Amino acid sequence: MTFYDRIIRAFAGIIRLLYRVEIVGEEHIPEEGQAYLLCANHTAAADPVILVAALKRKVVFFAKAELFRIPLIGRVIRALDAIPVRRGAGDVGAIRSVLSSLEQRRSVGIFPQGHRYPGVDPRTTEPKAGIGMIVSRTGAPVLPVYLQARKNRVRMFRKTRVIIGELIPERKLLPAAGEPTGMEQYRAVTQTVFEEICRLGEESKP
Repeated sequence: MTFYDRIIRAFAGIIRLLYRVEIVGEEHIPEEGQAYLLCANHTAAADPVILVAALKRKVVFFAKAELFRIPLIGRVIRALDAIPVRRGAGDVGAIRSVLSSLEQRRSVGIFPQGHRYPGVDPRTTEPKAGIGMIVSRTGAPVLPVYLQARKNRVRMFRKTRVIIGELIPERKLLPAAGEPTGMEQYRAVTQTVFEEICRLGEESKP
């Protein structure tokens, strides 16, 4: 059993209790060993932990490069295979790490909004084009997930719904032959993914 597996076994149940996690669409979680991009809205620093606890699958997330220089935290996130990224920079190394993880049939978690928007309706935010580029280069399917909490603020001891949509195959995201490619294509793919994430939240309002 890997260190990551031990962490999940030890803490997944606790996290689910602390955030009163309710899972909707659990049947849509892909089988172990299938590579995919997990894409969700982003409201709190705890979002990656909640997603891993809900799915009980290994998902590799991005982490700020500065965190890797903190002795204890750096060791933990390295053991969890987090991908370091420099904010505000075109981090080629981070993209290569994502591509490598997908090639090794590992799942990668990405927040299309780029950073947290606590208390903000995700439909009013602008997603980044990075997801579209990764899908276009790898053909990886996308698992859309919506984190639903009161007033769009994920907090301990308050109910958090993890709404999991159906896996979106790359053929439904990438353009047909002759259609625009490049940055225009990346933005279009990202927008399609983000609209599906927001739709899950809209259709699952309590």
